[in-house]
Amino acid sequence: MVHGRRNDISNFVFKYNVLKYAALIFAIVVIIPSQSIPTYTNYPHTNYTESNKSISSNYSTSLHNTTETNRNRQGGIDLSLTSLCSYTLVGVGRVCEINYTILSIGGTPSTNLTIFVNGLQNENVTIPAHSDGESLSYVWRYSQANAGLINVEAYLDITNAISENNETNNYNKAEFEFLDFSQIPGSENVGYSHIQKRAYNITDNQEHYFGIEGSDQVLSIIRENGSVVGSTSNTSIQPGLGFVKVIGEGVYFAIVSSENGTGSCVLYADLYVDLEPTELTVQYSTLYPIENEPISINASVTNRGTKSTSELVYLELFKEGNPVHVKYHIFSGISYGETKKVQWSMPLQRGENRLNLIADLPGLINETDEKNNEKNLSIYVIPKLKIGSYESGYVNTGCAVYYAVYLDNNPHTFNLTGETNTDFDLYLLDSTGLEIASSIQGYPESITYTSSSIGWHYLKVVSYFGSGKFNLTADFDFENIEEGDFELNLSSKNITLLKGEECKVEVRIDRINNFSENVSLSIIASENYPELSFMPEFNDTELSLNEYAIITINTTQMFEGKKYVFRVRGAIQNGSVREDTIEISILPRSSFKIICNESIILHQGENVTLTVTATELNLYPANESIYLDLIMPDYTIGNITAYLEHETLIPYQGIITSNLTLQVLENATLGDYTFVINATFLSVYGIVSQVVSVNVSVISQDSQDLFVLVIEPKERAISQVGGVLYFNVYSIFSEGFSGPVYLAFSVPTGMNCIANDSVLNSSYEYSNLTVVVDSGLGEGNYTIYVIGTYTSEEGTIIINETAKIVVTRTSGGSFTLDVGPRLRTITAGSSASFSIVVTSYYGFSALVSLSCSITPQEETIHTVFNPQKIIPSSMGTASTLVVETTGTTPERQYVITINAVGGRISLNNSVTLEVISLNNSEVGIRLRAPAGQSASAGQTVNYIFRITNNGTSIDSFVISGSSSNRWTVTIGNTNSATTRINNVPSNDTREIRVSLLIPAGATAGSIDTLTITATSTLDPSYSVSARVQTTVSENICCSTIYFLISSIGITAIIFACIECIRRRNGLKK
Repeated sequence: MVHGRRNDISNFVFKYNVLKYAALIFAIVVIIPSQSIPTYTNYPHTNYTESNKSISSNYSTSLHNTTETNRNRQGGIDLSLTSLCSYTLVGVGRVCEINYTILSIGGTPSTNLTIFVNGLQNENVTIPAHSDGESLSYVWRYSQANAGLINVEAYLDITNAISENNETNNYNKAEFEFLDFSQIPGSENVGYSHIQKRAYNITDNQEHYFGIEGSDQVLSIIRENGSVVGSTSNTSIQPGLGFVKVIGEGVYFAIVSSENGTGSCVLYADLYVDLEPTELTVQYSTLYPIENEPISINASVTNRGTKSTSELVYLELFKEGNPVHVKYHIFSGISYGETKKVQWSMPLQRGENRLNLIADLPGLINETDEKNNEKNLSIYVIPKLKIGSYESGYVNTGCAVYYAVYLDNNPHTFNLTGETNTDFDLYLLDSTGLEIASSIQGYPESITYTSSSIGWHYLKVVSYFGSGKFNLTADFDFENIEEGDFELNLSSKNITLLKGEECKVEVRIDRINNFSENVSLSIIASENYPELSFMPEFNDTELSLNEYAIITINTTQMFEGKKYVFRVRGAIQNGSVREDTIEISILPRSSFKIICNESIILHQGENVTLTVTATELNLYPANESIYLDLIMPDYTIGNITAYLEHETLIPYQGIITSNLTLQVLENATLGDYTFVINATFLSVYGIVSQVVSVNVSVISQDSQDLFVLVIEPKERAISQVGGVLYFNVYSIFSEGFSGPVYLAFSVPTGMNCIANDSVLNSSYEYSNLTVVVDSGLGEGNYTIYVIGTYTSEEGTIIINETAKIVVTRTSGGSFTLDVGPRLRTITAGSSASFSIVVTSYYGFSALVSLSCSITPQEETIHTVFNPQKIIPSSMGTASTLVVETTGTTPERQYVITINAVGGRISLNNSVTLEVISLNNSEVGIRLRAPAGQSASAGQTVNYIFRITNNGTSIDSFVISGSSSNRWTVTIGNTNSATTRINNVPSNDTREIRVSLLIPAGATAGSIDTLTITATSTLDPSYSVSARVQTTVSENICCSTIYFLISSIGITAIIFACIECIRRRNGLKK
């Protein structure tokens, strides 16, 4: 994204350069045939060659009016040769053509048209005699398989056999350049010549982008016919700075022109960056977002382009009315197809809050589309009503206004008064939104309530009749009104910054009671910071109601790794002072960890590959590398060989692992060997080093006879999110060996393992191994060592076996599988189609194979995927599953499980196919009810009914619902028990979402029957009903206890009833 405004002089220079480049391109594209007087006595006599030749020729004649302008006014005859060609660039293997026109003045006998290519005769065509004013058109076509420049010369009557009045117009010359086709997608440095040309063959009708990155170059894209698609010098054509968009198959030419011909320039074909904010959502622990209470804001940016960038990616959050960002994050580069996420926490003001998320506001990254760099979100935050205060508001007829009030275990009274000719009601809700008290017939409306739980509750003001103002009080008496007061509200209180960065904090005033005075602002340091010669500054130090101020904090003088605390004060004339603090933490020096298996056992002649991983990365600058140095003591020579696969780790490109390969020689000396890996990083503060040691115990290869160890599976994969993996370990004893074998385990840092049994007493006795992988572990291959030990009087035998854990990047190597619709209803003998979309995440690009299975199995059902194998993209790649039935397919529902396998990832999803018998009537309805549910009193139960138009015509249906106990029934979003579904095609199925509210006083064990009726509008006398039963359950907390037994004790994991926890703690569902 590029921002800025040119002054008048810059505009003049810019327009001058545009005109100059346009003239240069015009000179390239337009052919100006050169005409000269040939010296016929010296014309080329080289024989015709087969290597480069014309591929087709034809001519046609036409009569011209023999007006005076077409005649030789002095009498005699004359032949003239002209040509027409709309392009000069041709892709190798393509055909170029010239349309020659021969005009006869005075009538001419038969002659020849001779064409030469680069001095070699290519074609000699006989031109028949034609009369005065008659013209003949001849099309010459040519192709060659090699790139290069060709000169085409055409001579008419090359032997001068015809005496003409004008011999200068019998010659024509043209020039073509054949170009090899460049790879797409691809890139090439083309910035070392004034003019560079490249050819591209596009075979689809998708969007393609061509772009350049250079200093003074201009890119133009031209079609094969010579028409200009667009140029980077014309911002009205280009979709983004430095890019031209192409749509449509065909041959295109990219022309890069440079003023001085010395600057570096890279030409990109379908390699581009396109940043788009893809998520802006909020999370809060309360039922509604409450003013000045922390709210989590989730933000993400996705590179929807085809090229990665190592540039810094800025993601900034703005709030309407604030000219500076309130939150921001800087990512160190982003791969194509990758999504990077961040979560901020901040309070919001009461009322409507409009948030704006912008990617790459500084304009560091050249993108194809600069118009999709923003994402907006509007969130309404309800105000607080503090105990001992009041709030005034306005409510419209039939509407409601909410307030949050924090209750303790003491009784509190809330009063509501409104204007005359209005009737407002007051409701008190608990933390889940359940109504616990109300006042609807008094004046004022009044509720006195003692809460059994401490926490947020909600007051709802509802207008039963009339619109107008109201006053809502909480333990407050207007007759004894106190003097108003105020509170300070800071948009950010805890901020982490790099040394040298600047941040801004918004300051607002919250009023209490009837406060209306101006507030004077000041800021002081909470302690003496001798390194600071200046303090944070306000843009305004005097605030009135509904105003805000901005504090600018400069960190250039602050120390890295240090925390700075500033006190913000607000004061009024009567002396009242309010204060809040801002904590600024300056990021410390760069740090990281290097992890590897620190202790392993190897037999003579055995080899192993270990993963060396950089983790806990806190690197500044972010675009520097970590360098590895393997230190091998002298005593390892002749015993163990070792080498590192990569001696440089590049974290900002995602390369954070290297492989350490150890090979124990056959005759290696038994004993312990230690290898040291020294890792260094050059930070802005100097060199940071980390060291990891790997101890290798070499044991005899003859000790593997009595038993062997087996671990299954040999390989498991997990993402950097972390989690739990399970393995089975067992031993196979040789004949006569009875053990026992004691087990031990070695895993890299960042993993923990627990076995349910550490002793194996017989063959095939299993020990279950649980490996817990920490979140954020670096990607790569990690080795688990299982060590089996047997000790007897003859000595100790040690056997080890390994398994591999592959940690994949959270930002790479994954895909999702989406299918739809979830239900298709068809008649026996017909077919149905399901849409399948496989979407790549974090750069996943492996081939994904699709398959399916049907439950129950049915031989008369056949399935076909089109296509069956796909490579997913970040935008989603589609396939279609066609399911065919026969007239004998049984009538029932079939579950189709769709499997997608790509790389090490296997996913599945399912759809339902319902086969029904053929109905030949115009009107038909099939209505299916879901399974019944149980729920506690006061809860809402949600059901999904499905209706199918089983008739032969399009129909609309009126849907109604009723409860046998007269409980509240709501269908869809109508807030009523009736709705209408319009224009349902034959055999199409729609969902009906129904909610049933169980009253708070419903008796446990009571049963309600919910009836849904569908009526046809084609035939109102035709209706169908479906029923489901709801049982009121006891409000009992069910707990499940799962015991994980290990060799070091018992770990109990208790899963409590989520609903009971929610009710006990007053949490939102």
